[in-house]
Amino acid sequence: QLLLNVVGIFGMLKEGDSSNTSSVVDAKEKAVASVLLHFRSVGEAPALKKNKFKISGDKKIFDVEKFMLKMLGNDNSVTDASKKTTGEVVKTSYQSPRSIYLYCGSGFSPTGDQLLQDLFDCFQVGGELTIFYSFMEAWG
Repeated sequence: QLLLNVVGIFGMLKEGDSSNTSSVVDAKEKAVASVLLHFRSVGEAPALKKNKFKISGDKKIFDVEKFMLKMLGNDNSVTDASKKTTGEVVKTSYQSPRSIYLYCGSGFSPTGDQLLQDLFDCFQVGGELTIFYSFMEAWG
């Protein structure tokens, strides 16, 4: 609604013109696409067996934090870092994490309310957004 009002102010849409309105709404819906996230462990955090996921761009970092805590609490989804090449599942001795630190790139820690699409647009490399995760602060 706000988008339509702003566009109407600039004269692109005329009030009551539904043909132009639907094209603006369709363009906004198409803009929200899925983004490819590549998760990489830092420090003592275990590596995920599957480390690339497509997630909707309208999700927030807070949603990614919840997702990662759920994934890392499941023994079947993690591997020992020394066994990364074989993909062998190794039972770990750590307890399910209560908090996780996420980093975009190798030092930027996004806030929980940031949209994945915005981060992807700014920081993606090769069509994927790399997210580093750790149980302790890894970078200042």
